[in-house]
Order: sequence, then C-alpha cells, then structure tokens
Amino acid sequence: MTKNLNKLVADLQKRVERLESEIFSTLPKKRPPKDKVVETFRGPTGGIRLLIKEGYFETRRNRSVVHETLGKKGRRHPHLE
Repeated sequence: MTKNLNKLVADLQKRVERLESEIFSTLPKKRPPKDKVVETFRGPTGGIRLLIKEGYFETRRNRSVVHETLGKKGRRHPHLE
C-alpha cells in the first residue's frame, strides 16, 4: 500500500509541475529594474517637488509665498495668477 501511495503522490506531483509550467509560462515576464531613477522636476508638479526636496515646506507657507518663490526660481504657474 505504501508503494501505491508513493506512486500516486509522485504522479500527482508531476501533474502539478506540468500544470504550473503551462500556467506560469504564459504570464508576462517581469521587467528588470532600472539602474538609477533620474529625478526630474518637469511638468505641473515639478516646481512643487523641487521645493519639497529642498526642504522649503518645513515651515508653513501660504499659496502666494509659494507662487512668488516659484517665480524667483523661473517657474511659472499661470493658473495661480
């Protein structure tokens, strides 16, 4: 009886391995991680992200002061004018 049980377990294990290889071979492969993330400060949130990185918001600021600071750094936000 032990031989039959071992044979049954071995057969089931082969079947599971075969099923897993079929299922997981169709999944998209993971992309390799990029070496280094280049931080850019472009787009509508770029200026704010730059100020955050510089620690500008360690003290509380209102919108007009932030807008003025962005202007001094050469960043324009026409929707705030």
